Amino acid sequence: MSDVYYSPEKHGLKPVFETDYSSESYEFDLRVIWLHEESGRYYTARDSGCSCPCPFEDSQEPGAGGSGSREDRPRAAGWNDSR
Repeated sequence: MSDVYYSPEKHGLKPVFETDYSSESYEFDLRVIWLHEESGRYYTARDSGCSCPCPFEDSQEPGAGGSGSREDRPRAAGWNDSR
């Protein structure tokens, strides 16, 4: 899902919470919660890496399934993804 971190509005999302667990300036370890304003559903994802890639650049559209780990793919908060 391109630009979900830097342009969440392109996906109908509004960030409501973000925390960075990383300790260095050259890395990120983010947990973000977004509100999908049209449906009222909350989505959450966690992604980490060095400063080269964009956060969540390999993630899928919320609710679309597809590849990616359970942690880095935006998913409905509270939804138990057994894949």
